[in-house]
Amino acid sequence: MIHANAKINLSLDVLGTLPNGYHRIESVMTELEFGDTLSLEESPGKGVTFSSNTPLLTSTKRNNCVKAAYLFYAEAGLERSLLIDCRKRIPIGGGLGGSSAGAAAILRALNRVHNVFTRDELMRLGTRIGADVPFQIEGGTAFVTGTGDEITPLVPLRDEGIVVITPEFSSYTAKLFAAIDNNPPKMRPNTAALIKAVNAGELKTASKLLYNVFEDLLAPRERRMVSDAKNKLLDLGALGASMSGTGSAVFGLFGNMESANRAFSDLCASGANCFLTRAKRYDNG
Repeated sequence: MIHANAKINLSLDVLGTLPNGYHRIESVMTELEFGDTLSLEESPGKGVTFSSNTPLLTSTKRNNCVKAAYLFYAEAGLERSLLIDCRKRIPIGGGLGGSSAGAAAILRALNRVHNVFTRDELMRLGTRIGADVPFQIEGGTAFVTGTGDEITPLVPLRDEGIVVITPEFSSYTAKLFAAIDNNPPKMRPNTAALIKAVNAGELKTASKLLYNVFEDLLAPRERRMVSDAKNKLLDLGALGASMSGTGSAVFGLFGNMESANRAFSDLCASGANCFLTRAKRYDNG
């Protein structure tokens, strides 16, 4: 059994379009303890089969888990048959990196077995699947730029609680990236100040610097839903709140797990779609 952890964007900025057509981003990301679980079973043969507890995920090469397995075997020069079963918990279409997390987990797991690629080589493979995959191979907390392929590790967040609300809409990543070309952000995150605060362990300061340029590009109804979710989290004691990725998930950072748990309980009682977690801990470095 392997874990595929969600991520959140403490900040997200888009700096323009590169000659290859991809967008250059700047983001501070952190890995969460909350995620999906995958079971893998290899055998002689050729082919990848995928199953899940949700019918929304299909066993085709458009599925990032399937794509990651085929890519690994092709680049490693291996012929294997692989069965993948995914117990899905990360909301689909929430900007939490669910499909990328699965791809990253499979690349890491297969490389542990076959020991073919260095960490850097594995991350380069990840860029061929999705922009978030290299970070989710690396994990922790990091400053991510380029097309998601330039990663600078930061001091990890500690045991602060994180509550995530998932409003009932899904954003279309490609549509929002196309929209930002015609609507350059009027406001941008202070990424340098956020990095400084994160590295110094100054959660209160970092929480005031959360910002995501895509919030302003949402349709009015969706923007209201995100704003309502942020206000709920702030009213319940979050030090700061923001949307992750291109949405729809909204997260709040709390000073400790006790206050986060109280907020989570209140949100559950009100019928909100939400979950409680914290940044992924790496006790052994």
